[in-house]
Amino acid sequence: MFEDTCTETPGDGEPIPAVNFFNELEIYPGSKLTHFDRIHQKTGIPYSEMLFFDDEHRNAEVEELGVTFCLVPQGVDRDIFEKGLAKWRKRHEDE
Repeated sequence: MFEDTCTETPGDGEPIPAVNFFNELEIYPGSKLTHFDRIHQKTGIPYSEMLFFDDEHRNAEVEELGVTFCLVPQGVDRDIFEKGLAKWRKRHEDE
């Protein structure tokens, strides 16, 4: 599982911490609706372009905004990541 790192590595073979892949971080207790609203305001990225992996089903509420939600009760590995991307792509087939 990826937990805090990604198994894809640069030339040196060292794992890259997942946090390095994000420009905006909204990590604190509270509604994920608030988190995604703040990310949207800071970046201008449309909700429909966002993909959210989370281990708590209650956070699926972000789909109300148009965010693609992927439940991951055991964390994210490459297979789960690909499934999340496939779900996001399916929502964008007509574009």
